[in-house]
Amino acid sequence: LPLLWRVLLLTWALALLAGLCWLLDALLLRKHPRWRPWRVALPVALAAAGLLACAWHAPQTLAWALPNIPWMLGVATLLLAALAQTEDGRPETADQLPQFPRKQEGLQFAGQSKIQNPKSKILLPLVLLLAAQTLFHMQTQVVLGVALALAGLLLLRPGVPAGDGGLAIDDLRLTIGNQRLATDDWKLRTANWQLPAALGAIFLLALGMRLYQIDWLPFGLWRDEARHGLVALDIIGGYRPIYIAENRVNMPALGLYPFALAIEWFGIHIWTMRLVTGVAGALTVFPLYAFTGRLTGRRDLALLAAALLAVSSWHISISRFSFPTVFEPLLGLTGLWLLLLGNQQLAADSWQLAVARRGVLRAVLQTASCLLLSGVFLGLAMQNYHTGRVLPLVALVLALLLLWRQRERWRQWLVGMLAVALGGLLVLAPLLNYAIERPSAFNNRVNEVFLLSETALYGRGPLAALDESVALHGLMFNVLGDANGRHHAPGRPFLDFVTGIGFLVGLTALLRHWRDWRNLFLLAALGIGILPGFFAVAAPHAMRTFGACAFAYIIAALGWVELLRLGSEYLTQRRRDAETQRKTSYEGRVAQTSSRFLVLGSWFSVLVACALNAWLYFGSMATNPEVYYEFYPVESQVGQYLRQVAEGDGPVTLSTLYMPEPLATDPVIAFLAAGLPLPQTFGRGGLAQAPPGARILVPAATDTYTPDLAVLAPVLGAAPQPVERGPNFPGTSEPTFVVYQVGP
Repeated sequence: LPLLWRVLLLTWALALLAGLCWLLDALLLRKHPRWRPWRVALPVALAAAGLLACAWHAPQTLAWALPNIPWMLGVATLLLAALAQTEDGRPETADQLPQFPRKQEGLQFAGQSKIQNPKSKILLPLVLLLAAQTLFHMQTQVVLGVALALAGLLLLRPGVPAGDGGLAIDDLRLTIGNQRLATDDWKLRTANWQLPAALGAIFLLALGMRLYQIDWLPFGLWRDEARHGLVALDIIGGYRPIYIAENRVNMPALGLYPFALAIEWFGIHIWTMRLVTGVAGALTVFPLYAFTGRLTGRRDLALLAAALLAVSSWHISISRFSFPTVFEPLLGLTGLWLLLLGNQQLAADSWQLAVARRGVLRAVLQTASCLLLSGVFLGLAMQNYHTGRVLPLVALVLALLLLWRQRERWRQWLVGMLAVALGGLLVLAPLLNYAIERPSAFNNRVNEVFLLSETALYGRGPLAALDESVALHGLMFNVLGDANGRHHAPGRPFLDFVTGIGFLVGLTALLRHWRDWRNLFLLAALGIGILPGFFAVAAPHAMRTFGACAFAYIIAALGWVELLRLGSEYLTQRRRDAETQRKTSYEGRVAQTSSRFLVLGSWFSVLVACALNAWLYFGSMATNPEVYYEFYPVESQVGQYLRQVAEGDGPVTLSTLYMPEPLATDPVIAFLAAGLPLPQTFGRGGLAQAPPGARILVPAATDTYTPDLAVLAPVLGAAPQPVERGPNFPGTSEPTFVVYQVGP
């Protein structure tokens, strides 16, 4: 069986090579199809001969250099199939993509013909997807789940929203391009207050889920969070770093400055820095809505994407963690939105309209400001965490696709990109100067976790490590996520049950309609966002792949809008058939049924996703030892206790308190008790004597200390009774520490 499996995989690879050569030949030599089979057969035959020669003379070298890579071959097959054909099996070109406006019957989708049997188009595929998603979340029979999901998606044949190319959003007005929709004033006013109300409700929901019990969950600080706090304290004292490569902190310094501001305002607490990241995470729904609406021309899709991000356990987990990683989507999406907005203003029709409305000078200033600020925000986003280094690739892909869309105005595009580059250089100049002067320090952390380094490979072939990374990152959305409880629920997929189904449908829709520039961008942005985690160890990593988070929810929203459209068509057809049998016609009611189903279905999916994610984070993760033991719960509660004692009874009281020596050098306690005199300490041998009334703090077991009351018996007696107890570990009756008092 292993030998047969090896032969099948190598044959599979040769078949992929043949398919790729066929596509390239059809693209480059389309006028000479007669000799195409021979031109394709030649490189495949040479590759097969090379494999045979290597297998004969150096089989072990071949096995190391070309190991079994089923995941890479599978992904390559899907991409090749998407490149080869569209939904009707025929190649399509970019100028053949149909564009449909909104209609009263419901939402139309690009490439979708009127379905003859709505029931067969939605019910059976949905059952298969539900079964597959159930197997994924049970983390059993994953191969069967993949097969069921592929079958369901093939039967579903999802489309993509047909907006107007990203020009349908103009502030809060209902427009398509530059033409206002035919609607009366009452409907226009309704839309104008409903939209900000809905977006405001989404923001409040996001803010609530990121700040609820922020002083309790996560239960304790991680040592790197404490080190960030110590750097922030130094910043308050006048320290002005650009990049930090000392004291076990290795990242750009810009993201730590907001922590310094929060500490100066609110003091030193466990929740102080997390308040900043929580608010930043909630604010991300605004640029996500603006960017999605501007890109797709669909406000309903943009609202749904923002709502799904608001309730995302993945995004919530990172937002409640004192790492500047959460600033990247907030700033990056803002920069991409401004880039899209500025380039769309350079389009011929938009530019003429802007000049007619505002005059040439104001139009130039407005467009230049958008593009300059785009570079500024992109540059700021790059200075928060290492993953921000790939953000210029996302912006470059978007810019090139916009150029392809308006090739005749390439000069204006070039001037606009120079403005973006100028804005980026203005804010990146100090960091770039540091990177040039100290490249080893700047790249030290990236090199430490690089997947293809000798220490990470452990003798494996590079392709074997990459294939494993493909598997882990392909499964992280719906099957198996990060094992580290600090980043997310250990082993649980990043997307909940409901959002995961939408993600599968949306991803399939993008692949089937990949020639649309917007779909190409979303696919590219998702892939680029995964790259920092893909080429790093400890995969899948919720923080290193965080750049893909927002784009994953845009894709999931797209998938759910398509599912709801198909469900709406099914219900509409049933209603129409019923009215036909009664020989009556109520087209208005049929259209109303379709519209209500779309709206109610969208919000119902959000509510279910909210319930699932809230249970996962505030229920399952809150009491899971694999989560809170990944932090420093004991040290955090001890540090809080020291500050409470000093603030309540005065710092001098700490001189009569004793605690184990290992805790005195812990960074968490160093941050939480910063500026306070540390208590006296005792070693593993205990205390020989202590003055009457002195208190001895005994923590629960930690990585560096195991409590032993026997060594304290000379001062506490054989059976001491605690006078104070620290907070219990979540879901248990075990205290994080106890305090004993020395008797007279």
